[in-house]
Amino acid sequence: MAGYIAISDTGGVSMSTLTFDLIIKEIKPYLILDNEVIEELYADVDTFNVMDLGELSNKDFMTFYLACFYSYEKFIKSTSTSIPTSPWKEVLDKLREDPRFSEK
Repeated sequence: MAGYIAISDTGGVSMSTLTFDLIIKEIKPYLILDNEVIEELYADVDTFNVMDLGELSNKDFMTFYLACFYSYEKFIKSTSTSIPTSPWKEVLDKLREDPRFSEK
C-alpha cells in the first residue's frame, strides 16, 4: 500500500505508507491553521492514505510548506534511522514548483 500527497491538479508525490505516515505525523505539530482546514487536510489520511493540498489558499499552502520544511529539517538532524527521506524531499521540491509557493 502507498500514500500520496496531492499537491495540485497536475501531480503530487507517491511514497510508502511508512514514509507517508511519518511525514503526516511529523508535520502536524507545525501546522498553524484553522481547525477546519486541518480537518479537511486530514479527512482522507486514515482511510485512503491521501492528503490533498489542491484547495489550500496561498497562505495556508505556505503554512503547510513551512511545516513540511521545519519538520523535515528537525527529523534529519535528530534521527539516525534508515527511514528514507527522499520522498519527503521530493514533496518539498514539488511544493516549491507550485504557483502558490512564495519565498517572501
